[in-house]
Amino acid sequence: ALGLFRPAAPGVLNSVARAAGLIAAVWGVLLLIGVSLDAVSPWRPLAPLARPSVAANGASSFAAVPAAVVVDNAALEIAVAQAAAKSRPSLVYFTAEWCVSCRVMEREVFQNGEILAQLGAIDLIEVDVTQSTPEVRDLLDRYGVVGPPTMIFLSRTSKEAADSRLVGEVSARAVLASLERAGAAE
Repeated sequence: ALGLFRPAAPGVLNSVARAAGLIAAVWGVLLLIGVSLDAVSPWRPLAPLARPSVAANGASSFAAVPAAVVVDNAALEIAVAQAAAKSRPSLVYFTAEWCVSCRVMEREVFQNGEILAQLGAIDLIEVDVTQSTPEVRDLLDRYGVVGPPTMIFLSRTSKEAADSRLVGEVSARAVLASLERAGAAE
């Protein structure tokens, strides 16, 4: 295409067409490499090489912050009780593997340095709602969650902090404000 593989012909237009063809071919190769690395942006196909990998085995999506991953009421109650016993606020984060907005949040908000620093002062509890089981539907109903991503910020006494719940894609500033309302910000 654009004369990249044809013999060179004289003229400025031919040279521009060949250069454009070369650029398109190189970009195509970079996109193929990016797809193989699970890149999410066509404008940054090699970005996965620059960031730490995220565990795909059910471990926390926040590589630097340990999290309890729960899928039912009993496990969630235990995780919240453990946070309260340590007198620590907690973030209950409803997420799913199929949730595109969750991946955006994890990539753009939860990798923010200020957020990571604050997450160290709380107990992070991930509620995996990937599968639509009766237990998962009970969890969603119990907490009034329509779907992921939803973040519920609990105080040191396991009560939801006033005006702190976040639903959908939000900014790092909104997460920091909710963490402060829950008593996590120092």
